[in-house]
Order: sequence, then C-alpha cells, then structure tokens
Amino acid sequence: MTQAVDCAYSVEGDGPPLILVHGIGAARDTWRFLLPHLTQHFTVVSYDLRGHGASPCPGLPFELDELVADLERVRDRVGFETCHIAGHSLGGMLAPPTPVLSRIGCCPWAFCRPQRSGPRTTVRRSGPSSTRWKRKACQTSWRP
Repeated sequence: MTQAVDCAYSVEGDGPPLILVHGIGAARDTWRFLLPHLTQHFTVVSYDLRGHGASPCPGLPFELDELVADLERVRDRVGFETCHIAGHSLGGMLAPPTPVLSRIGCCPWAFCRPQRSGPRTTVRRSGPSSTRWKRKACQTSWRP
C-alpha cells in the first residue's frame, strides 16, 4: 500500500497553478532563481520530496509510487484540482494519476519511463547514515 507523507512546501505568486518537482538529492530551493520569473505568471508550489530538505523520510527504500502519492498530497493540500507540473531529473518522472494541464521534464531521466509490468525504479540511501543517494537504473529505453 502506498503511504503519502506531508512534504514541506511553499506557495508563491498568482496565476494558473504550477507545481515544481526537484531532482534526487536536491530540495525545493533548486528553483530559487526561476521563482521570481515564474511567480509573475503562475501560482507556484515548490516542495521537498520525501527525505529531502525539510520533508520527512518515513523509511527506505521507497519507490516512484510513494513519490507520486506525496505529489498528490501536496496538490490536494494546496487545493489545485489540476495544474501544470515541471520537474527536473527524478522530478520529471513523476506523473500523477489526476489530469494535468501540462507536464515538463528536464533531463534524460524525465524520458525514462518504467513499464508498469517491468522493472521498478527504487530510491535507496547507501548506508544507514549516508546522505548519498543511488537509484536503480531504469531498464527501459527512453523516447523523446
């Protein structure tokens, strides 16, 4: 069963809803240089993925399904029925089950789509106290 966590998030700006999803090993401040430009046109939500920044990490390993559930929890908490989503690296792989207005993924990982019946992408921390992250390679070919 997929269990969502309450991730730390920020809401800024005014306009159509946009959620920014950072990559692995980063945090929501990754977007700090883009925010002044985006908030002129969008209501921007940036959040810390579980185990990153100020968000809790309830346990390892966790998979993409948990990260998607966290994204849906954030979307629900801010009251967006639908939204634009922009993600970098791992953040570009997250696709919620609810309809989105548009989805932008920045980097090759955004185009690596695990098959539902195939291998799963798992995020693990190496060692009990290490801050380095590893990810199981996506074993499917990418499509532009």
